[in-house]
Amino acid sequence: RRCRRVPVHCADVECGSFESISAERTYCTSLNPPDIILGIIMTEERSQTMEACPPPPLTISYDTHLKILEKEKEQHKALRVNSKKRHESMCAKLQNEITQLKESLKEAKETVSSQGKELAKMAREVKKTKKALKLAEDSLPPKKRGRRSMAELELAKKARLESNDGGEAIPTKPNKHEIRWNEKVEQLVRFKEQFGHCNVTCKRHGRSSEDEEYVPL
Repeated sequence: RRCRRVPVHCADVECGSFESISAERTYCTSLNPPDIILGIIMTEERSQTMEACPPPPLTISYDTHLKILEKEKEQHKALRVNSKKRHESMCAKLQNEITQLKESLKEAKETVSSQGKELAKMAREVKKTKKALKLAEDSLPPKKRGRRSMAELELAKKARLESNDGGEAIPTKPNKHEIRWNEKVEQLVRFKEQFGHCNVTCKRHGRSSEDEEYVPL
């Protein structure tokens, strides 16, 4: 038998064939005599290598092949059934999750609706409270702003005196206008005492005298 391991070209130029021969061999066995090719003698080792080649695969019968196909078909059917069951279980699981999410969404909507009603009620109460507060503020007498007039000051002074039941007058703290007025009066009095001997009015006092002698301060 010929070795069918490595397909190589035959080294003989006249042969020209292409056969599957072993890597150790250089020539094919198509030439005669097979033991002597161009002066090269095949050794026993080469012949043993050729004999050690594996035999070709045996052909199987039709019934065996049919049984193999039936077995593969059953395996595919079992795989298809298992995949269908897995798909159905996954679909049922997803459907349960969707149902739970819908229920939780419904509960959240109800909670938000109730909270919205409570907030609307609180807003109405706040509006009513603001309205009542505004009415109460409007009913109060207007606030007095700015300085009090002299008539009001006199009335307040008279009321304080009457509340004293005819006794000694209650000492009141003078305001800034009274303080300034008193200071001006005191300045005029001091000026009169100091410059009362002058018979002329100098420039410093607002009037000049041309025909009389100027007396400086």
